[in-house]
Amino acid sequence: MKKIVVLLLCVSVILASFAGCKSSEVGKGYEITHNLGTEYPLKTGKTLTVWCEFPKNAMENAQNLNDLPLGKELEKRTGVHIEYMHPTSDESFNLMLASGKLPDIIMYRWPTFAGGADKAINDGYIYKLNEIVDEYCPDFKAALDKYNAKKYYSTDDGSLYYFPGLWNSDSVLTAGMILRKDWLDELKLDVPETIDEWYTVLTAFKEKKGASAPLTPILQTFQDGNFTGAYGIKLNYYVDNGKVKNGYFEQNYKDFLELMVKWRDEGLLDKNFSTLDGQTASSNFLSGKSGAQFGSQGSTMGTYLNMEHDDKKFDVVAAPYPVMNKGEKCNVAKKNAQSSTQMGAAITTACKDVELAAKWLNYGYTQKGAYTYAFGIEGESYNIIDGYPTYTDLVMKNPDGATVKSMLDRYTRSATTSGPFIKDYRYLEQYAQYPQQRAALKIWSDYDGDGHELPPLFFDASEQAVISEKVNTVKTYQEEMLYKFISGEEPLSNFDKYIENMKGNGAQDILDAYQSAYDRYTKR
Repeated sequence: MKKIVVLLLCVSVILASFAGCKSSEVGKGYEITHNLGTEYPLKTGKTLTVWCEFPKNAMENAQNLNDLPLGKELEKRTGVHIEYMHPTSDESFNLMLASGKLPDIIMYRWPTFAGGADKAINDGYIYKLNEIVDEYCPDFKAALDKYNAKKYYSTDDGSLYYFPGLWNSDSVLTAGMILRKDWLDELKLDVPETIDEWYTVLTAFKEKKGASAPLTPILQTFQDGNFTGAYGIKLNYYVDNGKVKNGYFEQNYKDFLELMVKWRDEGLLDKNFSTLDGQTASSNFLSGKSGAQFGSQGSTMGTYLNMEHDDKKFDVVAAPYPVMNKGEKCNVAKKNAQSSTQMGAAITTACKDVELAAKWLNYGYTQKGAYTYAFGIEGESYNIIDGYPTYTDLVMKNPDGATVKSMLDRYTRSATTSGPFIKDYRYLEQYAQYPQQRAALKIWSDYDGDGHELPPLFFDASEQAVISEKVNTVKTYQEEMLYKFISGEEPLSNFDKYIENMKGNGAQDILDAYQSAYDRYTKR
């Protein structure tokens, strides 16, 4: 096989400790009910080889997935013994392909494969799965139909190529704007929704609470649609009425910049914005320099609520994505649904028993299989209470002091990867130990973003060449100018010149490549 250089992106969701809840609080969820055709455990004495990441939080007690309760339970329920191969570095994937010695199944971010999934198929690494799925994977096929997800995981010519993680919820956003609730309460202010309300709140934080940097944003704040969404853009690629756009390249971007300059001039925005990172933003928030920041419900909000504070009234609250007018909803927020789950399993051409591999992979899309991957072992790591799969105290309040994250990594795959199984939004609800966190999931997920999130796209050779040649130059320039405009180093009177420079750097060429790929996607 020809050597292909591929970037391996590891998925890790780092969240804080959490507890159960008895009713759905996030998005619109769908119960997993189908168990079609295949009977488990399978009657076989064969072994499959599977290449996949291994959760770091579980390594202290095991070196292989088979050593964990989940691995043992999967073998018991499927009847298939798995010989796991766990990569030790990002280079492992490249070396494996170059060696030509492939396992039966590879779990990887297949939509990011260099040259696209079609190339992975045509170069003889993995199988096209359409006929295989039709014959051996009734539950996976039913799940694709149920969640209207088939085109997300197909190539432009309609080829299925891997088994992904399918969310059983419309959308769940796990990050957004967080404010000091105790400050809002003291100042008798409501959680801000509009840009004007945010101005009032930030001004009060500065004048009455002494905050030197009332709003401490990092770049991701704006890339995900916070504040920029009020102007109908986000600082990333997105779709608007069938047209692919880059918020950095839109005229509305100037209106957003004018707002940021105004807030900077009035001392509402952290003057060190250009050098901020998440750690500094958190430090400012906890010290009282700031009263508002972007963060997650787990690693940010959960961490804060778990800490001991000198101010015993310290409290936090989530705010919805800011809009211009009361009653509106942001429509460009970052979505955490089918379009964002890319890790999954492909069957390689080295597999000698494709039927067995397909049936083993199908298990994760049955009700029992999905529950096993998401919740672990019934009666041990979870129980069904009033129809709700609820983690037990073994996970939530481990008697030996193990963290919840560590226990989940031993019993489930929900928090460490995206497939091959149905991802259950109810595990996210239980990540939230505090009511503030559960409320945050609901608040951030209440938006009108359907149709705006850019789906997985495949670029042909000419499109990929354009993107590879120009994307770094464009990215560097647009981010550099964001900081210069907001800091005042570059006057906004030069905005039109900036747009022309973006064109000269290749921004329009990149958009044209994205548009062509998106147009093909819509015809899948």
